[in-house]
Amino acid sequence: GKGGSLASRQAIIHSLVHIENWAIDLSWDILARFGAARNMPRDFFNDFVRVAQEEGKHFTLLKRRLEEMGSYYGAMPAHDGLWESASESAGMLEARLAVEHCVHEARG
Repeated sequence: GKGGSLASRQAIIHSLVHIENWAIDLSWDILARFGAARNMPRDFFNDFVRVAQEEGKHFTLLKRRLEEMGSYYGAMPAHDGLWESASESAGMLEARLAVEHCVHEARG
């Protein structure tokens, strides 16, 4: 069909699972790294806890779909673009938010 081969669909889903995994970690990282240090309001914490929960749901659904397709998370190589961007913006909240949420989310 027009959906590509099974292997290509597995690769796409695997990549999405990997992105969601990083999104979970980076949601908690932003809280730990910037929350208390910047005396952020309670809504900052609530919002990023909610984001982490939502990313966890996405991760679980995509991981389950990947397994239904006969593969598993970790079976293929994955890029670390999100982590590299996070490392480069480790001390800059505004840069972290702009790069991760405007650039990476927009690219998919």
